[in-house]
Amino acid sequence: MNHVSETKRRMAPPPSKAGESSLLFKGLQKQIAHMQQLLKEQSTAIRKSSHASVAQTHTLERIHDRLDAFVVESRVTNMLLSELVAIHQTIVTEDTDGLREAIRSDAYHRVRNAE
Repeated sequence: MNHVSETKRRMAPPPSKAGESSLLFKGLQKQIAHMQQLLKEQSTAIRKSSHASVAQTHTLERIHDRLDAFVVESRVTNMLLSELVAIHQTIVTEDTDGLREAIRSDAYHRVRNAE
């Protein structure tokens, strides 16, 4: 009996080509679906990254604009201080270099301690 079943197994026809191709197509379809999902996820990630990059660019532009305004204000302040010093020098005839250095030193000291 064992010998007969072994003979049948040996004599069994090879698997049909149609069955193999069907399995092959199913495997390919699964791989295609998986690749489509990966592409969709990558596209979403790229889109989010692009939006984040645009937001960062806008933030940097606002910071740049604020720095430009700060530079302008600093220049105006320096010009006004220069004018004030010029006016002071025309009014005060005595030597104020020592007092000026003391005031400057005190200002630097206060700024450094404020940090």
